[in-house]
Amino acid sequence: LIATTLKPVLLDGERVATIGTITIDNPDRRNAMTAAMYSAVPVACETLRAEPDLRAVVLRGAGDRAFCAGSDISEFRDHRMGDGTASYDRAEHQAWEALAAIEVPTVAVIHGHCRGGGVALALHCDLRLAADTAKFGVPPANLGLNYPPEATRRLMALIGPAWTKRLLFTAETIDADQAWRIGLVEEVLPAAELDSHATRLTQLMAEKAPLS
Repeated sequence: LIATTLKPVLLDGERVATIGTITIDNPDRRNAMTAAMYSAVPVACETLRAEPDLRAVVLRGAGDRAFCAGSDISEFRDHRMGDGTASYDRAEHQAWEALAAIEVPTVAVIHGHCRGGGVALALHCDLRLAADTAKFGVPPANLGLNYPPEATRRLMALIGPAWTKRLLFTAETIDADQAWRIGLVEEVLPAAELDSHATRLTQLMAEKAPLS
């Protein structure tokens, strides 16, 4: 349910770098993250980090209906309540930390729904690109849960305290243009152009001096 791929970057026919992709692959549930999927993210990150020519990493969801609809709430009773809470939270945080620890630029490419835990995953990437059809929300207030402090800090660093409070207090959904206006994403592209734009951007970064 977490897939990794490596694609070479060629310059004048010569391989100069590699771009890695991590795909959240649970389309039947709009790419919602299960506990097992959170645990698989650090393994995926280590697989890519072992590639000597790695220059950029893309994080995306399978298909175009969702980047990630958040944590899979169908697991909450068994995995996020009572004795299971600590281990679930640990797996979630380790997934975020693994993304943040990747030494090369990381880019979240966001189609469709991006909510809750999906927003948290995107926040731990360096850049966020969104399709004009993307929708964003932080819905724990609808579920009687708290948004994790680390994700809240990263959200506030991007969009400021007032908008962070509004999204947390209201659990409202915002569209891609509003996400761009408040600084949650850096660019909004027509959905049909997003993937090709992300490819051009990561290839541009891959061609630059790696130590820089």
